[in-house]
Parts: sequence; C-alpha cells; structure tokens
Amino acid sequence: MLDISQSEISTDKINISGELVILDYLWGKPTEKLLKNLIPNSPANLRQTIIIEIGAATGQNDIILAATALRTSGVQLRGMMTNKSLANRTKAAEFLWKWLINKKIHGDILKISLEDAARNWYDTSKNGVRSVINF
Repeated sequence: MLDISQSEISTDKINISGELVILDYLWGKPTEKLLKNLIPNSPANLRQTIIIEIGAATGQNDIILAATALRTSGVQLRGMMTNKSLANRTKAAEFLWKWLINKKIHGDILKISLEDAARNWYDTSKNGVRSVINF
C-alpha cells in the first residue's frame, strides 16, 4: 500500500521485481499526486508502472495530467476492463481478501436495504463509503 497522505510518494522501497501495478480506487487529487511523484529523477530510476483506474472514491472524475508523467516515467494508465486487467482481476481479489483476512487492511461493512443502496449509489459526500450490491 502507498501512503498518499505525504507530499512525496515513493515507490523506491517497494521490494518487487518487474512492473509495479497500482489499483487506483481513489482517482482525482491523489492520482495527480501519485503521477507527479512517479516522474523519475534520472533514467536509472525508471520502473514500469501500470495504474489501473477502478473507481473514484474521491468523487472526482477528472484529473490534470502533465505530459512528463507519461513521457518520462514508464507509467501506463489503464481502465479496469482491458483484457490484461480482467485476467488479473481474480488474482487482485484474492490478494485483497488475504490482506483483509490477515488484518493488513480494514473494510467496514454496513448492510442496507436495496432502496437505500439505490438512493445512495452516486452519493460521494461520504468519503470512502460506497454501496455494493451482493446477490
């Protein structure tokens, strides 16, 4: 998980080989900050980074994107419905469930009626709260 509360966001301490995949459910200002901080200081810091946009929990649908964020960083922006993203969706879900089970991340669940879910579907005033319909 990346701490986006700081002014500088670093992926340098993430110990992985290969490409870095970020599942972005926030969008908006946090994504702008992330993209700005992924611009490398030198070619030696270049790492392939894929950002998959899966939601807009901030309520913002638009971002300001500097050309250098893509041109010099190796960043790729993808929607969640690309073939590669869909193929990895099961793996990502399993990974997130393991984090939830091992209490590395936390998600509150509040059961509401279908009517309340329909009424609150587009309500972004409650930051981080989203309706999910489970059949």
